[in-house]
Amino acid sequence: MPNLHILPPQSYLHFGFLINQAKGIVTDSGNIAEEATFLDVPCITLNTYAEHPETWRIGTNELVGENSFALSAALDNLLHGEWKHVTLPDRWDGRTAERIVQTLLNGEAASKQ
Repeated sequence: MPNLHILPPQSYLHFGFLINQAKGIVTDSGNIAEEATFLDVPCITLNTYAEHPETWRIGTNELVGENSFALSAALDNLLHGEWKHVTLPDRWDGRTAERIVQTLLNGEAASKQ
């Protein structure tokens, strides 16, 4: 596979750029699956669980464990453009900081009552 790149650890910004440019990702990290989901990049995870199960529930992350046949099938789907593209999970809208500030302000107002 001439377009398969196995990379050493990358800096955060460079890795974000690489994810955004990738046709797909094979990883053992649930956090990378989360980043890939946010960027709508197909992700195959070499594990049987995910730290962020919503990624496999909505179909952006395929869990294949250590099964080489499942990995091959997932890669085949990815390379043939047969990957599910979905909307982001609930609350993955980039507004977390705003919700946290609002919760803190509401908590402060409630404590003064």
